[in-house]
Amino acid sequence: MVTDNMDSFNRFFLSENKIIQNSFHEICNSFYFQKLKDDRGGEIFLDILQKYNADIVV
Repeated sequence: MVTDNMDSFNRFFLSENKIIQNSFHEICNSFYFQKLKDDRGGEIFLDILQKYNADIVV
């Protein structure tokens, strides 16, 4: 799951919501990446793919 620049998501919502925590392998908060989801053509998604050593198949 990827949020769009919501530092409050981790601090308030995520810390209290075990269902969300357990539903995703990782929650990537764009606030901590310092990129919005649509910055530079969605570069944050490429960063995440690189972190997991995954490829996009087109």
